[in-house]
Amino acid sequence: MAAPRPKEDILVHYDEEAGELVFYTVPTSATGGLRDKSFGGIRPSVSKLQVLEPTEALYRVGGAVLALLDLSSIKKLGLTTEFMSRANENDL
Repeated sequence: MAAPRPKEDILVHYDEEAGELVFYTVPTSATGGLRDKSFGGIRPSVSKLQVLEPTEALYRVGGAVLALLDLSSIKKLGLTTEFMSRANENDL
C-alpha cells in the first residue's frame, strides 16, 4: 500500500512577465516559517463556505486569491473589481 501524501500548502505565484499564474504544492513543514512572518491571511471559515452554493464558495475563495495577487503585484491582473466591491458588502 502506498504511503499517504504529506500535508501540503499551495503556493500561488503570478509570473507577470509570462502573464500566467503558477500553482505549486509545498510540504506544510517547509512553509511554517514563511507563514509566521507573513500577513495574517484571510481566514474564511470552512463551515461558512460549506453552507453556500458550490459556485458561490468557489467565487469567494477564488476572488480572494485573485485580489491578493493583484494587491501584491506590480502589473495588475485587472480581474478583481467586482469581487472587491462584493467583499466590502459581505464576509468572505
